Amino acid sequence: MYHYLRTMSRKLTGLPALLLALCVLMLTAPAASASAVPAPDTATGTVLDQTGEPLPGASVMVVGTTLGGSTDIDGNFSIAGVKQGATLRVSFVGCKPADVKWEGQHLNVTLQDDGQTLDEVVVVGFG
Repeated sequence: MYHYLRTMSRKLTGLPALLLALCVLMLTAPAASASAVPAPDTATGTVLDQTGEPLPGASVMVVGTTLGGSTDIDGNFSIAGVKQGATLRVSFVGCKPADVKWEGQHLNVTLQDDGQTLDEVVVVGFG
């Protein structure tokens, strides 16, 4: 095999070698970009507040399982191993929790403010 490759490398110099290298790169480019696509059982989405701002640190759990996670700084989440039709519970401090059904598409979840939970504030000071 080594002898064959060495013989071929001597024959493929200059323009044919460049064309061969370009063909190989073009064939491997779609495979590299396909790895960025989430798996079919990965639930993805974005959590926003009423004004359309992302909510970093919102909790996203799959109801009835131990699967879950939280949103990143842009309000995006990704949870692997979720079956289609599963219910996701999205919650954030100061907002009403929302249950949404995942059907295999990217979710956009908008949480509503919950003014009742913020009625009382306790301030502790140390001096």
